[in-house]
Amino acid sequence: MSWRSLLDGLRLWARFRFSPGALRDLRRVGRLAEGVLGARTLTAARELGLFGALGEGGATTSELARRLGVPGPALRVLLDSCLHFGLLKRRGERLVPASLVTRLLDGPGGLGPALEGLVSSTLRAAPSAVARIRDGRAPRGFYEGMERADPDGIREYARFLDAAAEGPSRVLAGAADLAGARSLLDVGGGLGRFSQAFTARFPDLRATVAELPAVCPLAEEALRARGAARVSVLPLDFRKDPLPAGHDAVLFARVLHDWDQDTVRRLLREAHRVLTGAGRLLVFEILRDRDLGNGAAVVLAQWEVLLGSSGEIRTEGDYRTLLAEAGFQDVQLARPFDPLGRNALVTARRV
Repeated sequence: MSWRSLLDGLRLWARFRFSPGALRDLRRVGRLAEGVLGARTLTAARELGLFGALGEGGATTSELARRLGVPGPALRVLLDSCLHFGLLKRRGERLVPASLVTRLLDGPGGLGPALEGLVSSTLRAAPSAVARIRDGRAPRGFYEGMERADPDGIREYARFLDAAAEGPSRVLAGAADLAGARSLLDVGGGLGRFSQAFTARFPDLRATVAELPAVCPLAEEALRARGAARVSVLPLDFRKDPLPAGHDAVLFARVLHDWDQDTVRRLLREAHRVLTGAGRLLVFEILRDRDLGNGAAVVLAQWEVLLGSSGEIRTEGDYRTLLAEAGFQDVQLARPFDPLGRNALVTARRV
C-alpha cells in the first residue's frame, strides 16, 4: 500500500472527523445494514424450508441444492448469510442448524413465526429473495432500468453512484500505477469520478468515460463543473458495442460484479483487444475470500448483486482464471486502504 493510498484513505476518515462519536455512528450504519440483511436471510431460509431440508445429519451445499431444487450459486449466497448470522454451523463438510434455530426459532414456542411477522412488512416492497433463489433468473439490471427510466430517475441514480464513488476513486488512483500511460478507457465509468481522480494524479494522462447515451450528458455536465478538462465522454453500450481501440490502460471500476460469466469473459477479451502494447488492465471490485464464511461486507454485497443483477461477487482466483483466459499475464492483487474492507484492485498486463 502506497503512502498516497494511505493518505487518501485517511481523508475518508476525516469526513467523520476522526472522533469516537463519529466512529460509533459509522458502526451504527453497519448495524442498520446488517439488520436488513438478517431479516432477509431468516425469512428466505424459512420460506424455502432450508432448516427442514438439512435433516438430522445436516447436508452439503450440493445436497441442499438437490433437496430444495434451487440453483447452487444462488443458494450459496443464502448459506453464507446464514453462517454469518449464526443460523447454521459447520460439521466437517456438512452444514447443520445452529442452536439459535433449534432452541429459539423452530423449537416449542419458537420465535420464528413472530420474527417473520415483524419483518414481513419491511420486506414486502423489496424484490423477492425467495423467488430469485428458487428460479435463478436474473432480475432486470441497471442497463435495462436505464433504458426505461425517466430523465429525473436517471439523474438521481447516476448522482447517487457518483457520490458513492467520490472517496474510493481517490483511493484507487493512489493505489494504481499508471505512470507512462497516456490514454485510459473507463468502461461504465458513470459521471467520471474515477477518470477524474486518475487524470488529477497523472498529468500526462487523458481518460475516456464509456457510458450509456442516457448518462453521457450528465457525465459531461459533472466533469465540466469539476474542471476535469482531460476527461472525455463516449456514448457506448458495452453489452452490444465494441470498445474503442488504442488505449494504454482499461479500467472496470465496480462494473464486472453485475454481469454473468459469459459477459465478463467477453468484456475482458475486448479489453485485451483494445489495449496497446503491454497495456494495463485495472479491475476494482469487492472480492469474496472463500466459498462460505465471508465477512459482513461481502455477505451484504452478495445480496445486493443477487437481487439486482445477473452477476456475482467473485474471488481473486476467479479473476485470475478469467484474466488468463482472456490472454492477460502478470496478474497482481492490491488492497488499498478501505475503512469498510470492501474493495480490492486486480491488475494485469496485455502480452
